[in-house]
Amino acid sequence: MDILPLEIISNIFQYIPYKDAKNFGLTQRRIYNEFKIGIHRKTFEEKKILERELFSKYPKSNELDNIADIYILLEQFDKAKKICSTNKLGKLYEAMNEMSKAEEAYNNKMELANFYERRYDMKKAEQAWKEYKNKHCLAHFYERWYKKTNNEEYIKKAEQIWKEEKGIQSKMTLARLYERYYKQTKNEEYMKNAEQAWKESNDKPSLAFFYEQFYDNEKAEQAWKERGYKSELANFYERRYKQTNDEEYMKKAEQLWKEKKGIQSKITLAHLYKRWYDITNNEEYMKNYERISENIEKILKEHNDKTYLAEYYHQCYEQTKNEEYIKKAEPIWKEYSYDFDFVRLYERYYEQTNNEEYMKKAEQLWKENDRQFDLAEFYERRYRQTNNEEYLEKAEQILKGDDGDLFELAEFYKRFERWDECLIALIKDKLGQTMSHS
Repeated sequence: MDILPLEIISNIFQYIPYKDAKNFGLTQRRIYNEFKIGIHRKTFEEKKILERELFSKYPKSNELDNIADIYILLEQFDKAKKICSTNKLGKLYEAMNEMSKAEEAYNNKMELANFYERRYDMKKAEQAWKEYKNKHCLAHFYERWYKKTNNEEYIKKAEQIWKEEKGIQSKMTLARLYERYYKQTKNEEYMKNAEQAWKESNDKPSLAFFYEQFYDNEKAEQAWKERGYKSELANFYERRYKQTNDEEYMKKAEQLWKEKKGIQSKITLAHLYKRWYDITNNEEYMKNYERISENIEKILKEHNDKTYLAEYYHQCYEQTKNEEYIKKAEPIWKEYSYDFDFVRLYERYYEQTNNEEYMKKAEQLWKENDRQFDLAEFYERRYRQTNNEEYLEKAEQILKGDDGDLFELAEFYKRFERWDECLIALIKDKLGQTMSHS
């Protein structure tokens, strides 16, 4: 890349001495980057003006804590002190490494308990959680400390709390606790306790999955049968086939889907045949797939069930990766879809095919339907995929537009760590200004 005349470099960037520019041979790209820094100076000056107005108009307030958080993050503690509420003082002093003041400032037991945990002061943390008077939080504290220390005394304390709690949710939590402890300790007692807790919770699917997870497949099959849903039992048989390559499981799943009524069961059976063909190369499965698929498409068209037909085409594409199914589904989506989920499907298809046409269609549809915030999110995703800053600029301009939202704009800047601009948006939001005042 050609180098700009050194005189121009020195005129634009007076803080870069002429001899340094000459010695380092700055490229035009470097010049562009330094010029952007010059633009950022204007942003910095605007921020200073807004900060003066904010500090003069508003006393310390909970409403300014989101701004104080950023000052703390940036270690601009003097500014944070001017606006942060008493609730935020603890976090401020902690960031300043003034721990005695932080401990005094935390006036909420939960925040104080978390502070002690960060300081690895277990005794004080335990006492604070007890004073917080939420047994679930105390139990989770013991679980966290078990992970850090491997001291089984904490397991016993957490276990006791969940045992004392009533209700199905507590039983389920206790069962998951035993499962984790079994994996960590290989203590069979925890396995038995988990099984019993799942039984007492009366959550049959979780009990069945528990048996599957620990390879007690006879009990798993029985649990799925007692559950009484053929689709769930069929899915279990398919999982077992993948684990064992035993075709008896295939036949059991096939029979269950054949017994189920309804068009969705036929679609599932068709896709089942396609998956099995992919695994076995057995042409019989492909013939069954094609036969059922033709009938399904015909039935859906006869019943004029357009939304179901579009979903069927989508499922067919996912199974076959044949883009002809997308072309069949597109006109139906455009006519009948209200939530625009199908536009996001274009992005998924792009990821699978790398076909830029899908991205162009997605962009055009967001524009045509005036979905500005969705369009901004789309551009942000495109930036992350391509690192093309044009997409980032487009997203920013939408959020800064007349229909934009200062809070959403601040969140956008936060995601990209553009802190000065983030603060400007938050302060303007508080002062009741708009981006057009920029």
